[in-house]
Amino acid sequence: MSGVVAALDWTATAPVGMDIFNLGGNEVIELRRMIAEIGAALGMEPRVERAGRQPGDVLLTSADITKSGRVLGYAPRTPFPEGIRRFVAWYREQHAHQ
Repeated sequence: MSGVVAALDWTATAPVGMDIFNLGGNEVIELRRMIAEIGAALGMEPRVERAGRQPGDVLLTSADITKSGRVLGYAPRTPFPEGIRRFVAWYREQHAHQ
């Protein structure tokens, strides 16, 4: 969340109206691990339908956070599983009354 807060603070003094910042982590995470972590945080077993590779699929990707670090002082500190758990808790709190 510190990256989001830093980006919002930046907008108050930004020399331009808008910009784009990648606030991801710099760790490569396999899709199956991501699905498993999200399922664990939600307390459910994900149902995955494997459809094979699709046109445009990439084998590996990772976030380039260089600009976010330079401009916002952003450096990821939260491990992926913990970040997912925190997000799920926040989301549930925000939408508890809906």
